[in-house]
Amino acid sequence: MFMKKRYLRYFPAAFAAAITLALFSPALRNDFINWDDNLYVVNNPNIRSFDLAFLWWALTDTSSVVYWQPLTWISYALDYLSWGLDPFGYHLTNILLHGMNTFIVVLLVLKLLETDGMPRRALLAAGGAEGGCSRPRLHERTLWIAAGLTGLFFGLHPLRVESVAWVAERKDLLYFLFYLLGIMAYTSYGMRRAQETGRHDGGNFLLNRHYLLTLGWYVLALASKPMAVTFPVILLLLDWYPFDRVGSWKALKIALGEKVPFLALSAAVSVITIIAQRDVEAMVSLDVLPLSDRIATAFRGLMMYLVKTVLPFDLVPLYPYPKDISLFSFEYLSAIALVCAITAVCVALLKREKVFMAAWAFFVITLFPVLGFFQAGAHSMADRFTYLPGLGPALLVGLASSWGWERTRSLRRSGRGVRSIMVAAAIILLVSLSFLTLKQIGVWKNSIDFWTYLIEKEPGRVPVAHINRGVAFKEERRYDRAIEDFNAVLAGGYSPRDSNLAYNYRGAALVEMGLLEQGMEDFTAAIALEPSKHLAYCNRGLVLGKMGRYPQAIEDFTRSIELNPDDENTYIGRGLALAETGQLDRAREDLDKAIALNRYHADAYLNRGLVFERKGMLERALADYSRVIELDPADYLAYANRGVVLDKRGEFDRAIEDYTRAIGLNSDYVRAYLERGGLLSRTGSKDLAAADFQKACELGSKAGCDALHGTGSLLHAR
Repeated sequence: MFMKKRYLRYFPAAFAAAITLALFSPALRNDFINWDDNLYVVNNPNIRSFDLAFLWWALTDTSSVVYWQPLTWISYALDYLSWGLDPFGYHLTNILLHGMNTFIVVLLVLKLLETDGMPRRALLAAGGAEGGCSRPRLHERTLWIAAGLTGLFFGLHPLRVESVAWVAERKDLLYFLFYLLGIMAYTSYGMRRAQETGRHDGGNFLLNRHYLLTLGWYVLALASKPMAVTFPVILLLLDWYPFDRVGSWKALKIALGEKVPFLALSAAVSVITIIAQRDVEAMVSLDVLPLSDRIATAFRGLMMYLVKTVLPFDLVPLYPYPKDISLFSFEYLSAIALVCAITAVCVALLKREKVFMAAWAFFVITLFPVLGFFQAGAHSMADRFTYLPGLGPALLVGLASSWGWERTRSLRRSGRGVRSIMVAAAIILLVSLSFLTLKQIGVWKNSIDFWTYLIEKEPGRVPVAHINRGVAFKEERRYDRAIEDFNAVLAGGYSPRDSNLAYNYRGAALVEMGLLEQGMEDFTAAIALEPSKHLAYCNRGLVLGKMGRYPQAIEDFTRSIELNPDDENTYIGRGLALAETGQLDRAREDLDKAIALNRYHADAYLNRGLVFERKGMLERALADYSRVIELDPADYLAYANRGVVLDKRGEFDRAIEDYTRAIGLNSDYVRAYLERGGLLSRTGSKDLAAADFQKACELGSKAGCDALHGTGSLLHAR
């Protein structure tokens, strides 16, 4: 019977998780967003294998995203192993993690309600006690209402969308999972310690399995996202309430002693994160943003997070940092007044019930790392930052509902009617939240819809929205729309960094349209704007290479490498330019360097294969072209070039297969018809050869029309 009741707690948890999973399922149809999804997944070569080299990179890298987050990288690598670059699989993982988190929220609330310190007295006084001579216990229904509504309010709230529908925010879901599992383990430890009356030495906590399990879960939370650094402070909060373990200075010292390993880990990860952000100039200095402004913004942020929790309307993916900050303006004074008033009310209620102060403290503590005291980036707040802090308000909603439900038990005549009203109110609340959540999930459908929504909500305030929407338009070859967005940034008087990016992307769009001179003018303008940035030199070098001006291209690539020696694309560009000027050994060195930087870059292997072929190293060329095909089976150039090598080796049947495959992938690729036609002509298949030359002629090839056969290398580089 005991075992049966023990497993009953999984029903409300499973119910809340199932509703949450169903609500977020439309996100499965969403695409990747060109806002960190490209950095984390789409263009991240490191996640494309699961080997010791990858694991070492995951454990040691902080340069990619200025975070130490090995578990997040591992989760993406596992997704890539299963799904490749299909966004469905990545969204599925996010949704499943969110459902699991909702499940654990319900279990955690049920577990906390078993402690003596949780608001049992208020619930018992409201009529929820079941009698007998043993310790009074709450009615099962009361527990289920409190835990279930906490889980549903947490799981269905629109503020959760950003963390779930955005693939790049996988780290929120992971660190929350391990954070809560750590609290679950610590609850077992804290409850046991609270029951050990008469002991004041704290015992040998390092040998306690629940303590060690808590520490282990914390390490995993930190390895998912640095925002988990608040964990040891939350453990101390739990010691105060509900475990009631810090009633004296001696007890407090014991509790603090237990937290030393946790605090040491928090300090280490905090230092690593701050250094990494400083190295990439992501941290905003005190000269730019004074401490007084940071304090004012922190109060405003707390107020706005509360407002968005209660009234989750007009949610946007990026809230621009306010321009005019004044502690004495109404906006900031009202924020300070609200925060102080809430704190005062919680203090006043301490003697009656500690849960309000505990929930408020949890909210403030878990938000502290992102309140702007250590400002990084241009955002003042973000919906995703509420993923863990949102648990505090959700708990109060659950407890208030269960308290109200139990109060109705003393109302004999009107109790049933009041309960019906409460059920209706709860349904209306959850349905309303669900409706807003579904709308918000649609915002993350694709990059163009996403940035359009932000531009409409924050017109003229977020230049990155125009830049990234322009990039999305460019990728769809909607060049006119792309150039409109880049022009909007250049005309908007934004920062040199934003204008630099706009020039670079507009130049790239012009080059793709065949307007090489105009594209080069934009890259030159970007260099004049920020001569210490490498990207424009690399882009201008590529244009100069397309124009056949290889010495000048090599100069630009060299300057780009001096400014940023870790960009493989620059080495690929210079390597190709060197190859075209006959400097094959230097070209190979550059391409070797590019491959060392990114062993999954198909262009590096393709162009090195060209170098090997020109040096007569056919085996090495064949291996490189085969590697390109392994990385990208749809690369028609690799098939065509491998066909040339096979032709030279006398493997005619395989060469014809490769030419045919290249034509199948790109039916307008003239060179493949010419090469295959030439080979068929030499092997006696005159009619088939004539058909290939005829097709080349129809595509506008003079060589095809003149039926030239094998008069020169037709290798094509990229």
